[in-house]
Amino acid sequence: MANVKLPPYLKWRDGRPRWEPSPKLRRLGLKGRDLKDNAGSWLPLAEAVLSAQAINQDLASQAGQRRPSLPVKTAVTCHDLFALYYASQDFLRLRQQTRHDYQGKARPFLEHFGDRAVAAVRKSHILGFWEQMHTQRGHAMANGILAVVRRVFTYAELRDLRAPNTNPCLQLKRPTVPPRVVVWTPAEIDVMVSLADGIGVPSIGDAIIAGLHTGQRQGDLLAYTLPEVGDGRARFRQSKRGAQVSVPLTDQLAGRIEEIRRRRRDEARHALSLATVHQLIVNEATGRPYTRNSFNHVFRRVRAEACKKLPEMHKKQFLDIRDTAVTRLAIAGCSVPEIRAITGHTLTTIHKVLEHYLALDDRMADAAIDKLRQWMDREGIAL
Repeated sequence: MANVKLPPYLKWRDGRPRWEPSPKLRRLGLKGRDLKDNAGSWLPLAEAVLSAQAINQDLASQAGQRRPSLPVKTAVTCHDLFALYYASQDFLRLRQQTRHDYQGKARPFLEHFGDRAVAAVRKSHILGFWEQMHTQRGHAMANGILAVVRRVFTYAELRDLRAPNTNPCLQLKRPTVPPRVVVWTPAEIDVMVSLADGIGVPSIGDAIIAGLHTGQRQGDLLAYTLPEVGDGRARFRQSKRGAQVSVPLTDQLAGRIEEIRRRRRDEARHALSLATVHQLIVNEATGRPYTRNSFNHVFRRVRAEACKKLPEMHKKQFLDIRDTAVTRLAIAGCSVPEIRAITGHTLTTIHKVLEHYLALDDRMADAAIDKLRQWMDREGIAL
């Protein structure tokens, strides 16, 4: 409710919307009305806003014939549209992190177009805005902002705030972002884990090893708890898609988990214990679980140290660990369904990852040529 800018004359009282005319309009004979549906139920906020705007538009039409100075707002602005979208179930059913991301990407658009009427936004406006964002914020962010605005304008069509099939963000033919082709090498992994342990933030090494040996996303790793390790397996319910995976512990991951347990028992500064802190990965500075931002901050600090030994490390991000895990599984000879059983990726996503990553690995090409040679020898093919 706090994010929604109500149109003139709409009153919202504890979920009971009512269109309430001003004293001047009452003197003209207009009366207030409750905003309900055909079944007699109070309209939800988004529907009430649209209903009030429709009443105001009718008044504006009459005012054009009788009282041109009647002070009613008739145009639905982009600020209004986004406020309606934020109050809709389409938005509220998204994960909190996704909602936060959408709102952040919407801000630059609203800074440019917030007061402009929704129906007045054209493709040429969006194209010029995209080019400006591309220059100021980069290709990936420009495309991300465009994706959010496109979704909200689709919502505008569904609410009859624009004519059907007039979404100004569609068919702009903007280039896609080139795929991020980055895989961590064994040497880079060793350096990062060793440095993290050496400078007193072994939690970063914990996360790297856990990510490499389970293929899970950063958010799921940060939420993972030690009690979920049992019978030599790590079990995850992934927050993004709800997939459930059960991953056998490798010797390396099992050893690291035992090290974490031993570290917790010996830690005294923050009174850490398995009884009070259950997360596998804990911020040493606070003795509490990491937030995404605090983890990224500490990760960048370790990476800065690693760059002194391996300058190429500045290109590496923690998100690359998940794709590195997929690549390592494939190089080890795992099938796509086997990889999916561990990482929880969709089959399509795994194919996309392998398409971009395995083409860069000389070992895959070497193995393929070895198989070709063996086949030619068996078949007696000389050329």
